[in-house]
Amino acid sequence: METENIKKNFCGMERLYHFTEFETVLKIIESNRQHFGKLKGTNDICENSKVIYTKIKAGSIPEWYDQRMASELSHYQQMSLTSDGKRRKGFDLQQMWGMYADNGKGVCLVYDKKEIVKALSTEDFKGPVTYEMEVTPDTTIENVEDKDLTAYIKKNKNFLFFRKRKEWEWEQEYRIIRRSDNPEATEEIDISKALKFIIVCKAESLDPTYSVLGSKEYKTLKKVAGGIPILTYSHFCDDMILASDTDCTIWSYRYGCNQEFTPDDSKLNIGMTEV
Repeated sequence: METENIKKNFCGMERLYHFTEFETVLKIIESNRQHFGKLKGTNDICENSKVIYTKIKAGSIPEWYDQRMASELSHYQQMSLTSDGKRRKGFDLQQMWGMYADNGKGVCLVYDKKEIVKALSTEDFKGPVTYEMEVTPDTTIENVEDKDLTAYIKKNKNFLFFRKRKEWEWEQEYRIIRRSDNPEATEEIDISKALKFIIVCKAESLDPTYSVLGSKEYKTLKKVAGGIPILTYSHFCDDMILASDTDCTIWSYRYGCNQEFTPDDSKLNIGMTEV
């Protein structure tokens, strides 16, 4: 794909991102599948330690732990993606590179949001997470008949699944929730049509003062990726740069996708220090 087409396609697409380690991304690309995660495996204690209480009438009967609802919630799995925010693009979140992509040595997958939505079941829940000051693991719900548990969860999905405490807002999370009939099974979606770009930052095999394009990891990724364009995320002269692997700038923090780069400008990121 020519550089101008890469830039046009990247900047014109509504994107979602997935940060992960290098070995994991090879499995995702080779299988064309991305797995959901169990709620108990998340790193937010308000989600992995959720305690459900129920009451019949507010103020008249003490709340008590609801094992039925806890059992029903164990059927739900989530996929956490990153979206573009008002201040920062989703790939330009250095804490995400650090926490989820092996301190920058992993990979950021770029998905076409429209294709992700197409790959979902009509029963899946999806949407951005809202961030609030007061969110706790303890959640109180109304008393619900056993046969109505699933319907209650669907009605109250935003309250149950799409809230996090405000300190998590830098994740700019877009979440997908799926109910599995078998809580022990791992759900997945087909990302073959959604995966449009791959972004790399650093590599384990290479000193960070050199371009990641010279690393063993990049060469391996290039073979596995086929025709999917690989971009580099790095910094140069106090600016964050997203460039194609032919060293032409696609985006910069200062100018976004709007700047017209001269041939000399397009080579500024050769050999730059990686983030």
